[in-house]
Amino acid sequence: MPIDFSRIDQIINQLRYVRSGDIVLSSYHNSQNDAIKELTDLLKNHPRPPAMIIAASDTPETLKQKADYICDGVSDQVEINEALTKSSTVILCEGTYQINDSIVMQNNTRLIGSNNTTIKTDRDESFDFIKVVGKTNVEVRNIRLYLPFTPSADVIIRAIYIENSTNILIESCKIIGYFYWGVCTASETGWCQNIKVIKNYFEGTGGDICVEFCRGASILENTLYNCDFYSIRVRTSSALVMNNVINNSAGGVEILSFLDEWFEGQCAIVSNNIITSSLADAVDAFETPIVVITDNYAEIAPDIWTLAAIEVYDVDRAIIANNVIDGKWSAYYGIYLDYYNYTAVQCIIEQNTINNVGGAGILGWMQNSIISGNIISYCRYEGIYIIADNTIISKNTIHTTSQIGNNQRDCIYADYSKNLIIEGNRCYWGNETNKPRYGIYIDSGCQRIMIHGNNLYQSGVTGDLYIASGTNTKARDNIGNNGEWLSDI
Repeated sequence: MPIDFSRIDQIINQLRYVRSGDIVLSSYHNSQNDAIKELTDLLKNHPRPPAMIIAASDTPETLKQKADYICDGVSDQVEINEALTKSSTVILCEGTYQINDSIVMQNNTRLIGSNNTTIKTDRDESFDFIKVVGKTNVEVRNIRLYLPFTPSADVIIRAIYIENSTNILIESCKIIGYFYWGVCTASETGWCQNIKVIKNYFEGTGGDICVEFCRGASILENTLYNCDFYSIRVRTSSALVMNNVINNSAGGVEILSFLDEWFEGQCAIVSNNIITSSLADAVDAFETPIVVITDNYAEIAPDIWTLAAIEVYDVDRAIIANNVIDGKWSAYYGIYLDYYNYTAVQCIIEQNTINNVGGAGILGWMQNSIISGNIISYCRYEGIYIIADNTIISKNTIHTTSQIGNNQRDCIYADYSKNLIIEGNRCYWGNETNKPRYGIYIDSGCQRIMIHGNNLYQSGVTGDLYIASGTNTKARDNIGNNGEWLSDI
């Protein structure tokens, strides 16, 4: 059996010295003997050689005296790799380690840096700084990986490469420079499982984090800056992307799955991320059975063009809630649901704040869904543009749409839709010169629409509510442009 690092750490963290020679369990005094026995058994059954210390050529002399290996600044990966075959924990002292080939992690090993540990190269050929292939229980922590030059064309240099490995933790590293990817997984010899990328800093890479062909990924509390591609690209059976800060990158978070390999429980969660000055979509989710996108701040960079702040297509179920979206007039849509193979079903889009978009605030093809409680303003086109079946649009506040031109677009527009309920929305034209055409517009492609209890006071230049003939639409208890109750239809 592999060494259970997590259980050993858990027990050690529970125990503390209260006086010399005494060890007690901090929270569970009655269980101290059992905890100590379990820790002893774990270490007895899986003996861990003592940690090995490696010094760089420029490490301070006082630290070199304690080191098991001292590197000479040439091919320093040789000493590091040798230590990794002898010990489960290898500590790199502060200093700069010059490598020209991969550091190869072994099973049940940790590579841990000090506060000023840097690994760099001057080799302009394809290779990986740190390689994890076919391994289990590997940790890389607190190391600065630095690529100080732009590689030649067709040269691919990755900071950390992971393949066919399980229980991998990358934590508190700094990955800076012109890497093709900062952290990357692949499936040349098999899928990965349980990959964690936590509390790292990325700057200036081609792409920051690419976790593909993986069953279970957690990408948490990273800071990602100035990336030339998507900062986070995840193509897994399940993924959690949470509490990351992404700034000035070519894209924010991209979630993908595999249409021909869907199985029960396949899900991606993107939550509590801050994405600013994105040069493309802030969040994309493609071909994922279940996707949850909540509580993110998504801001697009000004003076560019991208399709949407949040784009979702070919999903089975989606929850998009409590996000704050600022399109900076660069995102064509705030939230965009589209399809290639089939229309999204069972979607909930609620309590998002959307403004400054170059097209519609929300545009979607969907079925059996709910759009509720959103605040949508300052859209060049519609607030909500819907093509849907069996969907509820309720309790949204929509204003200052049709900024493309006065009396051209509407607050809510529906076409080619059936069995909609549109109720309890507040639509109004706002304070700008360009104002909406109608508060609610039901086009001729619709059938069986119920419109109830909407406040359309000062909602449209041409009118408050338009219903094309032959749509079998019923409207009642709505307030019109002038504050009057509209006649029931």
